[in-house]
Amino acid sequence: MARLFVHHKVDDYLKWRRIYDQYDQVRREFGMTGDSVFHTASDPNEIVIITEWPNADKARAYAQ
Repeated sequence: MARLFVHHKVDDYLKWRRIYDQYDQVRREFGMTGDSVFHTASDPNEIVIITEWPNADKARAYAQ
């Protein structure tokens, strides 16, 4: 299993989250097997996403 970590700041977490959720099927078509989304208590617009993949090649293909 491979994990892809993304850390960035968004303008509006709730708006971003709606769009992120809409693309779940696309991520799964690339092979994603799971994901977690976190944001900091002090700034909900600072997020960390961890996605799980069967292997690094699938994670790399999605990231590109």
